[in-house]
Amino acid sequence: MLDVTIFSLFIENIEIISDSFIATFFNPSKIDPKETMTPIVWTCLTYLLSSISLTVWVARTLHKNGRIFLVDSFLGNEALADSINHLLFVGF
Repeated sequence: MLDVTIFSLFIENIEIISDSFIATFFNPSKIDPKETMTPIVWTCLTYLLSSISLTVWVARTLHKNGRIFLVDSFLGNEALADSINHLLFVGF
């Protein structure tokens, strides 16, 4: 008896959710742009801020620690290593 009641409540909730989704999908004028755009805008801004800060941090770390590797790779030519390091920093 209890299982049947829980199952029927579950089916009723699914019907309510699907009916509201279908009504919204086929009638987009019911959607309030202020309610839907605010979370999207905040999500995009958060993603933009985190990706820019992570990119800057990685570029600075590689620029600082990559010089030693480049000097070793270019057989002690520090001028060439510094110029390549700067190009990599700007290009990153």
